Amino acid sequence: MSRMKEYWVYVQEGGNPDTFVGPWNGPFGRHRAESKRRENGGHGHVLQSTREGVPLVEIARQREEMERAITIEPDPRTTTQNPNTAISAAQAAPTPKPATMSRIPNSAMQTQNPIAVRPSPSTVTIPLIPHRRLADMGALRGSTSKILTLEEVRDYLRRLDRLQAPVDIERPLCDLHIGFTEEGGRVTACWKDKPQEKFLLTEHGFSNLCTQVLPSHGKNFLLATSGLGEQGKKIATVAYNEHARKQKNPRMVRFVNTRDPQSGQVRRAIRSSHSQSYATYSHLDYVQGMLDHSPELASMSVLQFQLDDASMRLRVSATPKNEMELNTPVPMIECWNSETGQRTVRFTSGIWKLVCLNGMGHWSDEAAWKWRHYGDVNRIYRGVDSALTSVKMHANGLIEAYNTALETAVDDIFGFMEAELAKPLGTGRLEAAKVALRDPTTTSGNTLASVVDSITLIAQDESSLIQAEELERTASRLLQRGLLMRRSGRIVAEA
Repeated sequence: MSRMKEYWVYVQEGGNPDTFVGPWNGPFGRHRAESKRRENGGHGHVLQSTREGVPLVEIARQREEMERAITIEPDPRTTTQNPNTAISAAQAAPTPKPATMSRIPNSAMQTQNPIAVRPSPSTVTIPLIPHRRLADMGALRGSTSKILTLEEVRDYLRRLDRLQAPVDIERPLCDLHIGFTEEGGRVTACWKDKPQEKFLLTEHGFSNLCTQVLPSHGKNFLLATSGLGEQGKKIATVAYNEHARKQKNPRMVRFVNTRDPQSGQVRRAIRSSHSQSYATYSHLDYVQGMLDHSPELASMSVLQFQLDDASMRLRVSATPKNEMELNTPVPMIECWNSETGQRTVRFTSGIWKLVCLNGMGHWSDEAAWKWRHYGDVNRIYRGVDSALTSVKMHANGLIEAYNTALETAVDDIFGFMEAELAKPLGTGRLEAAKVALRDPTTTSGNTLASVVDSITLIAQDESSLIQAEELERTASRLLQRGLLMRRSGRIVAEA
């Protein structure tokens, strides 16, 4: 069966969905739409569309309006709210937006999720809470006006922490019932001694539990089985809970408030599960620790603050804003953390360019300092000063390597990309990188730096921060290999 083509359009910020640029299709259609968004300073939205260019979210919204028009709404005066499912005003508060932070307008928050652009209840069953990009703030392309301070990031995280109200509960997984038969086929959970309190599960939270409870590939089996109708849902429910009966050792189960994309309500959801030795270390603790224990780091500018359900990434630089030039890379430090076990606490060196917002970490693991989530987290604060000295040195070395790449010509640039990048990028991303070579912010002249720029540019289109970093590491490793292949200032194609 042939795969349906995907079409993508760019809609300007606040624009009519009927007024769009595109559509584009093919393996790099989305990248073209993202390039158009970047040309407009990062404003607007990239949306999947029909062949004619009508955004799919707009079609869904119109369909929902038609359905509401023919549905008799219950009289609110005769409707009784179930106290077991009532949500307090504090929990029902919307997801925090950058407009609530000084100097950060709505346009500074860029989202990859069309549901977040026009939130409305979904008419399609969503079994698990999908992975979300929660924040993407900082410098806009070619402008330093939106660069942040670490205090502003801390304040944002503090508000988000109040809204999410994270709670950790340590209990054996045999006490947790997972079901596929309720709420129209959604995956739900409850403690067996409190069956009336239903929780949702994030994609990662469900994957965590399946890894700890089921045999290999068990998660895929359950999801496939639950898709076979009511009988399949019952089989999936029995299968999971039968395996869970053996899990009698306590585990740490982490809960947060999250907005349900199907109903639009705020619900409690399981986001991850860990052993009891896991040391909780929140993003807020991480940033507050930098402010309290590292004056040098606290004084740096935050070039980018990115946050999703899996991890947080801060890009900071000691270079003053008034000394940043469009096409001149500046040394930076990347600070990573994860609250769900998907990332260690990490400092690594890198470089960053204002003209395109491209960033890239060092190719060597020796350029990174890592701390696992266990034991005394205060050891992280004690190691920060040593880490700063090391990563700044490696960042300066990366600047020198990139400057050499600017003067390294590539004879057959497409052949070079296919030979070096076909395996790590895959066909779709490789084609997107070739298109990115023609982006106005990419270094011109068919140089090694041009290829590096094209990869870090398409990395900005990834919805997952972890996947984006993988592409940037690919660019960094290519920079290293390319310099080793350099002969008399050129990379010559093999005969």
